[in-house]
Amino acid sequence: MSITREEKPAWAALPRFVRADAERLLGAQVLRGVRKYGGYGPSATYDLTLADGRHAFFKGVYPLPAGSGVIWNLDEEERVYAELGDLLAPWAPTYFGSFRRDGWHALLLEALDGVKVPPWTRALAERALRSYAEFHASTIDQPLPEWLPRDQHLESTGYWKPLTTDRAQTERLVATCAAPGMGKRANDWLAAHGAALIAAEQPLAAIRRFALLHFDTHPRTTFASTSGPCAFSIGPSPAPGRPSSILRPSPNRLPARAGRVRRR
Repeated sequence: MSITREEKPAWAALPRFVRADAERLLGAQVLRGVRKYGGYGPSATYDLTLADGRHAFFKGVYPLPAGSGVIWNLDEEERVYAELGDLLAPWAPTYFGSFRRDGWHALLLEALDGVKVPPWTRALAERALRSYAEFHASTIDQPLPEWLPRDQHLESTGYWKPLTTDRAQTERLVATCAAPGMGKRANDWLAAHGAALIAAEQPLAAIRRFALLHFDTHPRTTFASTSGPCAFSIGPSPAPGRPSSILRPSPNRLPARAGRVRRR
């Protein structure tokens, strides 16, 4: 099966002023820019090798042609890194700055590295979950900006009840299990644990204490580690909520890179 990648120009093909402004913010010459694929839009994303031995991540948006259906949200992402940096460290890449010129808007971040998984080991899975818990716990009752929504976590309440008690929803989920025998195992697992999961999510609607949650966990944003904390590319969507409200299953929302996180 072929995978369609979004189009991205080579680093050398970007306007000269874009490359110059990136070097100015990073304080070093860019020796090489390698296109990074993934994400939900055709943003200009590159892993930059710098003359001083560091690596950085460039994410930029640019003027769109007339009639384009693309909607950029880099303003929100910049605000998250710029205003929440103290709360995000050390679980998010360092923010080096941003620039805007002639319709371009770009962020420069610390580049992280990881090894793709599965297969997961128990130790890696526990380390990833522990890092999430530490990140959430570190922000409980901390002052958070008013622009962060206080109700986004409510989307995660009432999730398990229809999934485990509505037969049509259960069958749709089980049908996604392609491996032989996995559908029955999934159905049996839901039957065995559904009541406990429903009971566990009920308190989320009555939250009184907030932590800063990630709300965008998927393979392209999670870098699990064999030592030290995991790192997460935060994106534009963190919001206050109860820490346990982030733990719900989705095929696109599971940590999917592991290995020692290199802050290059």
